[in-house]
Amino acid sequence: MNEFIAGFDSALLDSYATTVPVIIAGFLAVVGLFVAYQGYRGYMRNRNRTLLFLTVGILFLTAIPFVIKSWIRVTDALTLLQGTLVSQLLTIIGLIIILYAFTST
Repeated sequence: MNEFIAGFDSALLDSYATTVPVIIAGFLAVVGLFVAYQGYRGYMRNRNRTLLFLTVGILFLTAIPFVIKSWIRVTDALTLLQGTLVSQLLTIIGLIIILYAFTST
């Protein structure tokens, strides 16, 4: 088994280690955009504010962090810690918006 692992180039393994999470995050963003689009369609059909806030919350949980993380990765504008803090902040904002959607009348 160790010979099998040793046969791989470490640069190739590093490439997989950085590429696979980006692909998964991109897929999550695409699915999040699709769900948000369906929520927006529901909002436009029924004019229900709950669906609008739910849609915005889903965007904050899925697509917006992907865009921000991609921007940070490309521009090196923030450190890894700062990027993680921004991502966690966006998650908290999204959850608060979704909570507001469920609790507001």
